[in-house]
Amino acid sequence: MGIDRRLVSWLPAAALVSFALTAGAALEAQGPPGAGGFVQFRGASFPVQESDGEVIVVVRRHGSTAGEVGVSYETVDGSALAGEDYTATAGTLIWPDGDGEDKTIVIEILVDEVDEPLETFGVVLSEPTGEVTLGAVASTVVRILPHGFDAGDPEPDENRIQLRSAVFPAFESAGAATFVVVRKGDGAGAASVDYLTLDGSATAGEDYEASAGTLAWSDGETGELAVTVPLVDDAIAEGNETISVVLTNAVGAALGRRDTASILVIDNDRGSPGGECVADEETLCLGGNRFALSGSWTDFQGGQGTFRAVPSTDETGMFWFFDAANLEVLVKILRGCGVNGHHWVFFSATTNVAYELEVVDLATGATRTYTNPLGTRAAATTDVDAFACVP
Repeated sequence: MGIDRRLVSWLPAAALVSFALTAGAALEAQGPPGAGGFVQFRGASFPVQESDGEVIVVVRRHGSTAGEVGVSYETVDGSALAGEDYTATAGTLIWPDGDGEDKTIVIEILVDEVDEPLETFGVVLSEPTGEVTLGAVASTVVRILPHGFDAGDPEPDENRIQLRSAVFPAFESAGAATFVVVRKGDGAGAASVDYLTLDGSATAGEDYEASAGTLAWSDGETGELAVTVPLVDDAIAEGNETISVVLTNAVGAALGRRDTASILVIDNDRGSPGGECVADEETLCLGGNRFALSGSWTDFQGGQGTFRAVPSTDETGMFWFFDAANLEVLVKILRGCGVNGHHWVFFSATTNVAYELEVVDLATGATRTYTNPLGTRAAATTDVDAFACVP
């Protein structure tokens, strides 16, 4: 079931064609949670300023805390290289019996005076021990931000490329999933970006076909390009699974903040459980982790960024744009099944910048997108027909 790989997928697209699989990072295919629960990264990406000198990556144990469990971890090169941009790190995390606390991996970031673009490297979990399994987020991306880049400020370059959404749902029975990459800004000059898929809880060759390549825009061209990933439709009730998508090696444009995303493969086989949202700094999870919320904004100077999540309750959460002390959006999702058979979405925003809020129902794959035009005072939204209460 497992495949040996060293996540060479973070290499440029030309090297990915061969997709050489090497020994040493055997990730067992994720099944249902074991008696000791499951472990995974807290988020799909961890940004860090190069000047910080280190990044702290968090691994979380979910579900049961019965028994001692452990998991191995290892860094893998992307556009950032070990020994030049960061210090290669590997080891084992241990949770004693009854321990449900987060564990951290501290990775040294090497500081230099070279003016470099955004760079990335990966961290991978493998070889779980004890009665524990790997969760959906068994790999994550560390994003080393360029000098002078502030995660709360507009992007440093008007010309940027990023994934359109944080989650791209697809039914296994459809035979294919699609993710969308968008080039924003003035479109000056030709631009391109490499893309690749990585195993989440879905396994390449068993659940989907690994994909890698390059997307290109001509001079003056902006907008969206779609990539199709073939899915394997089997008769096994294995639950919803995820595939990670990573963008790297942007040429002629800056790589936007949303350089990673997940394809949610919704299992159509009888007895399949629903998917579960994984919260991170850009994703808010509501409704018992059934709903994943994320968004992006554009200001009057053309600067853009992603919503930053502030969890509150199981039904309510908030987002900020520019400053963590200045909350911009309040969202709540209520279960109105006994009234009209739907989950209701309510939200309000205190802003007049343009924004796009996306809500994904991970149980069905349904998506709702709410927008506000630039220069318009945001109005409160009440959507009582947002998502059907089935299954």
